[in-house]
Amino acid sequence: MKLFAEAGHGGYPRVDPLKAFGNCDVPMGEFWNMQRFWVTKESASGANIYGKKVVASETLTGWNHWQHGPTDYKQLIDIAFCQGLNQIFFHTFAHNPEIVGKPGNAYHAGEHLNVNTTWWEMTRPFMDYLSRCSYLLRQGNFVGDACLYYGDQAPNLVPPKRIDPNLEAIFDDDHCLHCGKPKPVIVGELPGRDFDYINADVITTTLSTENGELVLPHGQSYRVMQIPDRLDISLEVLRSLEKLVKEGAVVIGTKPERSTSLKNYPACDEEVKAIAEKLWGKADGKSIFSNSYGKGKVYWGKSVKDVLEEMNLPPDFQVKGIKNDHDEIDYIHRQTKSEDIYFISNSSKSNQNISCIFRVDKNRIPELWDAETGLIQRDLQYTKVEDGISIDLIMDPLASRFVIFRNKSTGKNDVGLSYDLQYGFNRQKTQNVIDLSSNWMVDFDARMGAPEIYQFEKLSSWTDVENKGINYYSGSATYNRAFSLSSEALSLKAEAYVVFEDIQEIARVTVNGNDCGIIWTPPYKTNITQYLKEGSNKISVQVINNWNNRIVGDLKNPEEKEYAKTNAKYQLSADGPLLESGLIGNAEVVFRK
Repeated sequence: MKLFAEAGHGGYPRVDPLKAFGNCDVPMGEFWNMQRFWVTKESASGANIYGKKVVASETLTGWNHWQHGPTDYKQLIDIAFCQGLNQIFFHTFAHNPEIVGKPGNAYHAGEHLNVNTTWWEMTRPFMDYLSRCSYLLRQGNFVGDACLYYGDQAPNLVPPKRIDPNLEAIFDDDHCLHCGKPKPVIVGELPGRDFDYINADVITTTLSTENGELVLPHGQSYRVMQIPDRLDISLEVLRSLEKLVKEGAVVIGTKPERSTSLKNYPACDEEVKAIAEKLWGKADGKSIFSNSYGKGKVYWGKSVKDVLEEMNLPPDFQVKGIKNDHDEIDYIHRQTKSEDIYFISNSSKSNQNISCIFRVDKNRIPELWDAETGLIQRDLQYTKVEDGISIDLIMDPLASRFVIFRNKSTGKNDVGLSYDLQYGFNRQKTQNVIDLSSNWMVDFDARMGAPEIYQFEKLSSWTDVENKGINYYSGSATYNRAFSLSSEALSLKAEAYVVFEDIQEIARVTVNGNDCGIIWTPPYKTNITQYLKEGSNKISVQVINNWNNRIVGDLKNPEEKEYAKTNAKYQLSADGPLLESGLIGNAEVVFRK
């Protein structure tokens, strides 16, 4: 298998990184945690235009050593999924013999996700989520309204659509968010529409026009093409554009005046002018904005958004109810012969109450597929509207959903689906609440410097208690307490959930000795209904934080016992922050209809 990483960024002087992706089996980009290095759209575009199904990425590189967990990672990976990613390669160091100790050997960059990660034993739900998403996002073809020809200047690049939202943007919309270089094509605002970048190789060899659309042999298609706002253009590309437009294609861009090459100069420039005269005609981009040529049309002075609206093509995905200025609700759309597959992501840390309009056949039936659990909700409320199908959704913080449109559906939810994927964890349906926010006994591993047992009068971060061993503790701790249930509470015939305000980083809940599952995404809850009994009930919560606090504690106390063993301690500082850990804030048992 031939992989190709980081094409077009990091100083690589490549004229055509998309062609480099076309020459490998798995196009591979990268995206970083808490850094601006995002090269995901580039590898996805390369895959889409060359008919590759797998889009890989060096994932979660960075210098935030042992500071984040699956919830943080999900936010960034979902954003990368929406740019076309569907294969995760974690940036980590694999060789860690037991003799080295824990957390062990580490490369100078990366999130160090390996068997020595504190919460490795609870990583299965996170990995299952990534696998389900990756599989679905390889089905069919990508749906994009536009292809953007990025010219043949060197070096060339494909800018990301988004980067880590936890960073403040330092470059404007006309420059790459990743590196600050001018974008090769300025597409402008294009809400609810997606696109690929395309190169001269594909335009001149495999792209054709069918029924007014730009089509590739493997089925990928686009409604319009935009070319760079430049006075020069590849003569070979312009010759192909003439043929494409004559057969019905729509092209948007500045009228060129000369060739990018000196081959056969000055005849090359004369041919550019002659073809441009035919394609652009009297269009000047100021008072005349289009020219018809053959079955197609060329626009100058109008944006992609303007042209698509003039073509009466509504957005592929519309979000109503919020501003969505920063694409907090993001999406990607793939299409098979029988299904439309939308992945919807809420990258914000707050609930989003939205209405979504999907540009699909109104006779198709929507289903919600939950990649976290693998369960499907088929009993949905939806409305047929002018532009397609409208669905109301309440998206929990950092939540995501697959919305699958099919020709047929059973209308029956999967057995075991107790959580409404459409409207979220609606507290308005609450019938009874038992407060569990106080009086927990917590068992720690004394081998890591903490006391064997400690009582939390209220749930607060390990870094807030007056005990250095707990402040610097990294690893697993188990919270225990009992609560009573009356026969009246059990007779409500309601579902019971244990709900926590915050968990850092991940937790497994046990009720009366029964495993109730791992909690790793907000709202931090799990269903405990079937394990409750009248009278006294015991709840245990195993919580695991990250390595950061133990390493910082070792650095603060160099004369004392060293608990964490790694070659990368120099990456952290004795003055570094201690990270919140454990169960924090309110905890409740909630009975819902």
